[in-house]
Amino acid sequence: MGCALVVRFNCTKNIRVTKYVKRYQIKRKDINKMKKKVMLSNGLRGKRNPDEYVTQCREALAQWGKANNVEYELLHSYRPDEYREAIAKLGEQNARIAMLGSTITQELAQCDILVLVDDWYSYDGCTIEFEIAKRYGKEIAFISS
Repeated sequence: MGCALVVRFNCTKNIRVTKYVKRYQIKRKDINKMKKKVMLSNGLRGKRNPDEYVTQCREALAQWGKANNVEYELLHSYRPDEYREAIAKLGEQNARIAMLGSTITQELAQCDILVLVDDWYSYDGCTIEFEIAKRYGKEIAFISS
């Protein structure tokens, strides 16, 4: 009779094991080393050089990972070519909605940690991502670029 391993991510603790399975013989230190999927949420509207800003944010994320001893895989939500195509097809307002929808279904649904950057609260997309992550129990971190 097999049991399942249940791992819950929590904002106050890195990882809490709610059920341990002898069959898998997984140690707590091994669970803490598991690579976490991270989604970086940062507003780009009005930024003079979005590519440079995204690079700064990724560097800040790397520093955050080292400081918090988090090994992570970055899920890419910055897709400028897709955004330009969406603007051409749908117009700017609808393209923003379409990109937010795809970000939620592709990256936010898969991530373990949502990392919000700088003035995220000034951007509609970031606040929506924050609310969804909060409601669905995702771990949330804040960094400054």
